[in-house]
Amino acid sequence: MPVFDDGKYNIYYFPPFENGVMKIAGLSTGYTISDVPRMQSEHPSDGIPKEAEEHLRRGMRASIPSLAEREMFDVRICWCVDTPDLHFIISPHSEIEGLYIAAGGISRRS
Repeated sequence: MPVFDDGKYNIYYFPPFENGVMKIAGLSTGYTISDVPRMQSEHPSDGIPKEAEEHLRRGMRASIPSLAEREMFDVRICWCVDTPDLHFIISPHSEIEGLYIAAGGISRRS
């Protein structure tokens, strides 16, 4: 599936699905997880912070202005775990020889 990645505004888009819904996502390191992930099905009123919506709308105004002010629905924070500087963390496991743990962010954004 082709994806449009706007590196200047750190947002990316998936083309509209058959139902006309388009996924728009932003890359950000501004949120800290302080609890277990929440499922939207259990918390339907959860949304995204105002600054996150503005982040998305800024990028849309630059790349697809006809959609920038459209209503957003089914919005939520992605629970992927990026590091603050978006670099990967790769380290040997402290107890299991030969096992390495790799996690973190998108190194090309650093």
